[in-house]
Amino acid sequence: MSRNSKRVSPAADTQSQAPQAPPASAQSPQDTSTRTSTVEAVPLPSQGRFYPPGHPLCGVEHVEIRYMTARDEDILTSPSLLKQGLALDRFVQGIICDSRIKVDDLLLGDKSAIMIAARVTGYGPDYEVNITCPECSTESEHAFDLSDYSKYYTCGDDTSEFAMNASNRFEATLPVSGHVVELKMVTSKDESRILKSQQLREKNKLADSTTTDFLKMIIHSIDGNDNRSEVSEMIMNMPARDSRYLRKHYPGIVPNVDLKEEIECLYCGAVTEMEVPLEATFFWPES
Repeated sequence: MSRNSKRVSPAADTQSQAPQAPPASAQSPQDTSTRTSTVEAVPLPSQGRFYPPGHPLCGVEHVEIRYMTARDEDILTSPSLLKQGLALDRFVQGIICDSRIKVDDLLLGDKSAIMIAARVTGYGPDYEVNITCPECSTESEHAFDLSDYSKYYTCGDDTSEFAMNASNRFEATLPVSGHVVELKMVTSKDESRILKSQQLREKNKLADSTTTDFLKMIIHSIDGNDNRSEVSEMIMNMPARDSRYLRKHYPGIVPNVDLKEEIECLYCGAVTEMEVPLEATFFWPES
């Protein structure tokens, strides 16, 4: 017998040592290219209640995000992305573990919660801001403690005026016209579209349209008609009392994050309500 007859062939040896891939059914939907060893489960203000059936966040109360990296800091400080207004959305999209979830589809409150959680995991729970007292004009520092950021959540529980339908949208009958309107929650994409529209109006020195822009953003259909041009026309001619009714009661159903506190001036004692704007600078600690 040859001395080589018991040797294992290179192909067989490689085959025996190769790791076995898990079955497709066990694969996670998260993007393996951005997976890290440290993940945070972020509670959502919406609790997944207002996403349409079939959406990856429908009925989901938490979303997993990975911790910030140096590459994420590059995104948040990129002059070109900041100029285009894309830095925050690019950053948020990159830290969400589940690749099925798109930042454009996020409700604004849920997007804000993700941003605060990312800031805490990246730089810690203390967020220092400079404030100027409106009474004595004295400047001072105030530190927001973001360790329990869910205390800033408003969960949209006031449904006394509106009823939710099977599409997870709200319906209401307007008090003057009697039209039945179907209302939707504002997404990140909706907000971006309205901001661009307002900027264009300012650039061309056109009349302000804040009220009608808001109504176009939240009204999905009127009397079952969801044709956007026809809905827009009906909004432009909506009685003022109907418009006021929607603007008054809509905030009560919206899950959101109100990052604000009452701050007492150390010098004159005046109390001021301070709100932290969730912008790219929210992620730029001084040190």
